[in-house]
Amino acid sequence: SSALAAPLVAAMVVSTQVLASFVAGGLLHTTCELTLAESSRLINKKIAEAESEYGVRLLARIPLSHSTNPVETPNPADLLQQGEKLVVFGQAPNVASFCLAGGFSLDIPSA
Repeated sequence: SSALAAPLVAAMVVSTQVLASFVAGGLLHTTCELTLAESSRLINKKIAEAESEYGVRLLARIPLSHSTNPVETPNPADLLQQGEKLVVFGQAPNVASFCLAGGFSLDIPSA
């Protein structure tokens, strides 16, 4: 249980919100929400490229201008933009690497 709580504590520190963590098939999986920082290596990268490179799945995105639809289903061809929020799912180490590329560090222990 402490292995599952640690990501929650880490997320509080880095402005990345862990929404869920669970073990499936002996591997820790995590879903988190993060806002792409100005320093992010993901800015202007296609969603499909980011998912493939980091082994994660973007479940939702909340663009800066969310006047018509606050939560969007990610289009693989869309470019990631600074300041937009993303909901990301994957094996914990992959999500941690994605968060690091997003401009944050997220310490997620192994299962």
